[in-house]
Amino acid sequence: MAQPKRRPPHPVTDEHRRSDDADAGEEGVPHSRVAKQRGDERWDAIVFNECVYYFEDPVAWLEAAAPALKKTGRLVITNRIHHKAQSLAAAEKAGLIKVSESSPGPSHFIAVYKRKE
Repeated sequence: MAQPKRRPPHPVTDEHRRSDDADAGEEGVPHSRVAKQRGDERWDAIVFNECVYYFEDPVAWLEAAAPALKKTGRLVITNRIHHKAQSLAAAEKAGLIKVSESSPGPSHFIAVYKRKE
C-alpha cells in the first residue's frame, strides 16, 4: 500500500508544534494557546469558530480570552444551531456582554460579545 503524501511544513502551525512552551497545549495544537496573552497585546476580535463545544471548560476559555480584547474589541462565537444554548450559556457565565446575535441560515448562529466594562 502506498504511503500518503505528507503536506509541506506550514510556517505558523508547525512553529507551534515545535514549541517547547509549557502552554503549547495538547500536542502543540496552536489554537490551544489562544488565551495566552503576551504583555499588553490586545486584539480587535477573537473568533471561536465551531469549537466551543470541544472545550472541557468553555467558560474558563472564554474568561481567559476576554482580557486579550481591546476595550472596543469583540469576541465572536459561531457554530451549528444545536450548540447554540451551550455556547450562549458559557458566554453568559463568563461574564461577557452580548452585542448581537444572528442566524445567517437555518443551521448556524453567530453571537458577538464584548468584555465587561
